[in-house]
Amino acid sequence: MWLSVLAIAAVVHEDDTVVVGGVAMCRSPGGLHPCDCLHTVESGTRVEELADSNGSRRIRLHHPNGTVTDMPQCVHPTPPRPGPPSNGSQGRQWPGLKVGDFDDPCELGWGHAAPMEASFIHSLDVAEFSAVYSLPPSPSERGKNILYYWIGLQDTTSTANPVIQPVLAYDGSWYAESWNCCPAGHKLKANSVRISDPGDTVTASIQRDESGVYTITSTVGDQSSVLSSDDTNSGLVTTWNWVLLVLETYNVNTCPEYTNGTMGFSDMRLTDVQGQAVTPSWIRNPYIDGQYLAEAESREFADCCNGSFVLDWPSARLEQQSVYVPGPGWWEEHWVLVVVPSLLVLIVLIAGAVCLARRRLAKQRLNPLIPADGA
Repeated sequence: MWLSVLAIAAVVHEDDTVVVGGVAMCRSPGGLHPCDCLHTVESGTRVEELADSNGSRRIRLHHPNGTVTDMPQCVHPTPPRPGPPSNGSQGRQWPGLKVGDFDDPCELGWGHAAPMEASFIHSLDVAEFSAVYSLPPSPSERGKNILYYWIGLQDTTSTANPVIQPVLAYDGSWYAESWNCCPAGHKLKANSVRISDPGDTVTASIQRDESGVYTITSTVGDQSSVLSSDDTNSGLVTTWNWVLLVLETYNVNTCPEYTNGTMGFSDMRLTDVQGQAVTPSWIRNPYIDGQYLAEAESREFADCCNGSFVLDWPSARLEQQSVYVPGPGWWEEHWVLVVVPSLLVLIVLIAGAVCLARRRLAKQRLNPLIPADGA
């Protein structure tokens, strides 16, 4: 049967919406998405995309209780997203989005960004990608900042650039949740698992079964957010071979709105469909508001707020501190405002010291009984 969109919990928070072209867009992993087409389903749901004879697409949801429901295609166009990198190239632009001026990425205030993103494209489908996320300290300031840490897979051949990802999310509290974008134009996640213990870890995995269905799992203790993705029947996906490692942010305006410490990806495993273990050759691909950065800007953006992005295998480390350290662009533009006042203060202090010394010396000459220190 057809399932009304209203019958599924919508992932909508009033403060998280942005109106673009008259459509309310919600912040989510992988970019803004029409709020009407952003949904939460029960953990354990399998999402199947189907293509109809008239060219439209729809979703068939296979629920954990055995029931099956259908959802029509999203009425809004899927937002544009970038294609895969080629030969390590950077500076790519998302289709249809305005290019900004990023002389100093460390000014922050960006609506949507990924200060730390790395990618790798394999020659074969990936059968398994897994990692353990270590929970970082929470940001010391809470505004409208949203943080998403995730590993993920994308299809390098699809113009829709679908993505599946187990996510560690912060929006005032920490959650683990599994996402699938974007069958029939919808973006879905399984029920979130709230994380309350600062010492908790998230076991994240994406695994392919023999039929080509991928299961995304995010586990904390004995609770899991599980979502299965079958996007191959409709032709939306032909290959999952684009591997990603990401810190994605919304509305980080100051350094204290980042985490104050280290987030780790450990025990990473990557296996292809031939059963071979794969060691990725990472390419750094940070972006700001729809534009991938050039190499120098990429490293500068990762270094903001005393940050570091250590790419290794089978582990990686992302770190920021709640201290603002201006980038080179800031100093080039504002050094006069810092240096000139400092020199003037120094000159005044030196002049004052010289004047005081002369007065003491004059007093001593007039009255030799006066000590040199003027006492």
